[in-house]
Amino acid sequence: MPRPDPGTLSPLSERVGAMGGVRRRRGVRDGRILIATRTPKGRDLRGEADRAPPTIVERLDVELAESQDPRQAPTRVIAAASNATE
Repeated sequence: MPRPDPGTLSPLSERVGAMGGVRRRRGVRDGRILIATRTPKGRDLRGEADRAPPTIVERLDVELAESQDPRQAPTRVIAAASNATE
């Protein structure tokens, strides 16, 4: 699985924090370090996120294995979404 870079994780953690999913704070010794702790709401959001792949597969009529291949998934899901809206 591709590893996200800090430029991707920071905005993502801000969005999840704004939703109440994580509590964010900076490190005491090093302010560059961001410590994110999942909240109870964050645990609920995780449950919603876990249901997303099967929902995508069902609605777009793609195979689950196709949707989980990190190299092919974006292309296949975008193509399936385009076909679904036509």
